[in-house]
Amino acid sequence: MANVPDYCVDEVSTHAMALILACVRKIPYLSTTVKKGNWDFTVGKPNSKL
Repeated sequence: MANVPDYCVDEVSTHAMALILACVRKIPYLSTTVKKGNWDFTVGKPNSKL
């Protein structure tokens, strides 16, 4: 084993930002809604601007 303090620092922060943006944009909720067969685009309204 080796301690590498700088390993994946950029990837972790990028992934964290992607998860935050997905939650703000309601991606998990909208994905579940579409998988259930509801294709109504107004379900995601309002969609805030960043």
